[in-house]
Amino acid sequence: MLVLQSPLARADFNDGVVAFLSGNYDEAFLIMQALAETESNDLAMYYLGVMLHEGRGVDPDYKQAVRWFRQASEVGIPQAQNRLARMYREGAGVTRDYEQAYAWYRTAVAGGHTPSEAELSKVVGKLSATERAAAEKLARNYIRQYRPDREETAGGGAAP
Repeated sequence: MLVLQSPLARADFNDGVVAFLSGNYDEAFLIMQALAETESNDLAMYYLGVMLHEGRGVDPDYKQAVRWFRQASEVGIPQAQNRLARMYREGAGVTRDYEQAYAWYRTAVAGGHTPSEAELSKVVGKLSATERAAAEKLARNYIRQYRPDREETAGGGAAP
């Protein structure tokens, strides 16, 4: 019996990254989409979010970008947590929510994403004392659940 595989079935994450970095966004999108949807590849979810957010290989779709950033965030990808926070801060694909933005930025910082520190400071000024306390409580919960170095891991691993 002869089994034929499509090129996408044989593609791996590295092929998607090479296509992305080469500017071949159509190919990168197809590879990352296949990996995110069929193998739950954490980093493919992140790249898919980036392409949907920035319109690389597809028309921009902020709601779908939020979907993929959230999935990657929940398995501990700090870069995705940063991007998700930004979506909340800007109200892109979601209702603007500075408490959510604060919580996700704090989670990204806890995961070692230092650029999120500067972004976090932009959000702090938008929150009242009560809102900041609620956001900090939410952040502690997210950090406990979604930090990449937690003992229990979900999905295919954390970002480098």
